[in-house]
Amino acid sequence: MVDIKTRIYHKLDNIPQLEWDCLAKGSSIFYNYGWFKTFEHELSNEPVYITAYAGKRLLGILPAFIVRDPNTYVYHNPRDVIFSDDFLLQAANFGRAHVLVRAFKKLNKRIHPILNKIFFPALVCVSPLGYESDLLVDRTDVYHNDIVVHLLNEAEQVAQSHRIRSVMFLWAHNTNTMLTKKLYEHKYLGSYGKPTFIMPVKWSSFDGYLSDFNSNRKYSINKEIKHFAKTGISLECCHNQEMSASLDKVAALVKELMQRHGYEISFDKQFNRIKDLYHNLPNETVTYLAKIDNKIIGYLLSFVKNGICYPKLLGFDNNFTSGTFTYFNIFFYNLIKSVIETGKIKQIYYGFASEEAKFKRGCQSYNAYNYYKLMNSTWHCLLDKFLKHYNKARKNYYKSKYGHLVLEKENSFLNSE
Repeated sequence: MVDIKTRIYHKLDNIPQLEWDCLAKGSSIFYNYGWFKTFEHELSNEPVYITAYAGKRLLGILPAFIVRDPNTYVYHNPRDVIFSDDFLLQAANFGRAHVLVRAFKKLNKRIHPILNKIFFPALVCVSPLGYESDLLVDRTDVYHNDIVVHLLNEAEQVAQSHRIRSVMFLWAHNTNTMLTKKLYEHKYLGSYGKPTFIMPVKWSSFDGYLSDFNSNRKYSINKEIKHFAKTGISLECCHNQEMSASLDKVAALVKELMQRHGYEISFDKQFNRIKDLYHNLPNETVTYLAKIDNKIIGYLLSFVKNGICYPKLLGFDNNFTSGTFTYFNIFFYNLIKSVIETGKIKQIYYGFASEEAKFKRGCQSYNAYNYYKLMNSTWHCLLDKFLKHYNKARKNYYKSKYGHLVLEKENSFLNSE
């Protein structure tokens, strides 16, 4: 057993980027140093980087955030990823959902003050806006399991020293068994999150992609491609250095799309996000633009790492793109053609949301889970009882909606089993 020592940092700059990215080689783009550099203060102003060292050698990192505000963005909120209206509605309205779940749905807003006292302040382990939980460790290290256990133990020590009421790992993918097994062993409680969508790139041509569909779906896809081709809108892939003069235009497009979906963000904040992503991840970004008469009317910022493409940031000028199928062409068809042509991409990671659109265009899915440990043992036991009913209802909801299209095998570490 290696002698592991802990160091706690509250600024990313205290950790050398080379050492961080060396440990993050096997993780997704959302755990690159550049991603955290961009979004370090997105979730809270109290980042906590729990690190494990053997002498001067960095062995592992658990990035986390102390969240005190109960009004934190819903998908980063330890209360709302269970008790938001949408999630409770899915559980409470499905079939013979347990009376306890139905009661919470009816009383939801009234019990928020109680839930706030149970969950907050919280130590939230997640990649901000990456919607993924992980910890960074060299998985080829003979002691990597010991390092993971050490980091999880230290997270609870941090919680106790800061009077934290809950420790959360949000959006942990069930494919990350290194993490989920250890969370189960540490008595974390799991809840169903949302389906996460991927598209394996297994074709040598776009015709090969189309051959996976039945005649009706193939006809619909070709119709969307042909209709788009008649609009006069062109799609092009741009080098990063070409984007500096267009950042204000694409930031406005992204802001407009987010507002249409109910997310308010200032132009300056969106502009700085995009500028910082290009600066902090210069070798991983790939940009696609939709133009008409040389005017930018659509934007897709994607990232590439370890043979996986991550289309992440979208924006459109609805005055020009409405009814043109620009979204489907830039986000799906053109992107699929591009990654096939490179011959280097094995998967496109589409994340969650827009389930119907992604299923209809060939995506597969697995689930992301949220894991909880409440520092108060009584509340922890009560949450355990509630989640057994909640998880069963949520699972049945997704099975009824998507059936065999959901790829995942059941997570045997989830407390609903």
